[in-house]
Amino acid sequence: MSRSRIVFLALLSVVIFGIGGSWLYNKGSKEDNGSNISVKSAAAEQRQELKKVVSVEKFKDNYDVVVVGTDPEGISAAVSAARNGLTTLLIDSRSREVLGGLMTVG
Repeated sequence: MSRSRIVFLALLSVVIFGIGGSWLYNKGSKEDNGSNISVKSAAAEQRQELKKVVSVEKFKDNYDVVVVGTDPEGISAAVSAARNGLTTLLIDSRSREVLGGLMTVG
């Protein structure tokens, strides 16, 4: 068998196994009743209503977590702490109108 024929058969095998694997993966993502539900629509059902960001006039005596900075990293840390039931204070040293830093303001 020539080298080019071996390479061709190897590539053909990769393509066939790739198509088969893709088919099996997509088959497993369907529900038992045969309806095709996309991941995007399932995530949309779990979406939570956004709450307005409120600035406090007077601080509490103590907080479990204090996060300084409202860039994406600070917001992620503060949200994670609050979701885990910790009292959280998020401090912004800049007078920004929206949270998110470079991600939202640029």
